Amino acid sequence: MTAIECLRPPRFVRPRSESDWLCEPALGVDDRYDWRDAVIYALGIGATIGELEFLSEVHGPKVYPTFGLTLGGESILRLLEAMGLEVERSIHHAQEIFVVGRFPPRATVRVVAQALACYNFSGKLGVVLRTSVGLSSGEALLHAYWYLLFPKRSGAGYLPWSGREQPRPDRTVQFETQEVVSETQAYLYRLSGDLNQVHVDTAAANELGFERPILHGLSTYGYVLRAAQRFGQATCSGAVSYASAVFARPVFPGDTLVIRGAWLDSAASLAVFTARTAKPVLVNVTAEFESV
Repeated sequence: MTAIECLRPPRFVRPRSESDWLCEPALGVDDRYDWRDAVIYALGIGATIGELEFLSEVHGPKVYPTFGLTLGGESILRLLEAMGLEVERSIHHAQEIFVVGRFPPRATVRVVAQALACYNFSGKLGVVLRTSVGLSSGEALLHAYWYLLFPKRSGAGYLPWSGREQPRPDRTVQFETQEVVSETQAYLYRLSGDLNQVHVDTAAANELGFERPILHGLSTYGYVLRAAQRFGQATCSGAVSYASAVFARPVFPGDTLVIRGAWLDSAASLAVFTARTAKPVLVNVTAEFESV
């Protein structure tokens, strides 16, 4: 089954016809994890003592669906390598996930990745990848679209970016929480597999235009999805089934994230910014929930 058949088309890059898809061959890798990996991930996205069901094997543990984004990273590295691109020179631009199953506390999984399209963002090259994570039995757990930006490569001639920023839901806030990001959070999150030096080395951060090491985008994404999950539970909705976000500004270790939510049609719209600057760090943040 192709990405077009099993998922909605990408939200932020819209191919005009079938010919706009890259049609690159999919690449699959096997990966395995146990409850320790799931707990390390939960800590990496800020889980607290109030979320013991995600932190202790005595309670399962439960596994956050975004944990699936840490699995099978080799498939993405190999895809980019085949395209002549280096992940170390990329910036995580946006992310979409489709949650279709529950991750058990331990499993062997198959991760299938495919490059779908190239796009132009302010003259820079962007690449859309699709990954699907499933159990060795064939049961699907998570599908995702990744948007990676390569600032030193030209995007001229590729598909346009269509992720215009949506208004923040400030006027009808129904949920607000604050999350303090530890000064060592990036060191903790990298234990889940993302060893890009931009998150721990000042020289590497400077090369990409940042004043100092930045928090992993997927750590910030995880913080926000934890908040969305609580928002959904508080409004008698089910678990998160879909989420999307565009990374607008970096989050630095030591920042305080402010996350506000409001219902927008049948989904939740979230505003995410830091108390330090009051500027949005994620935009176009949407979460949909299972019906109960």
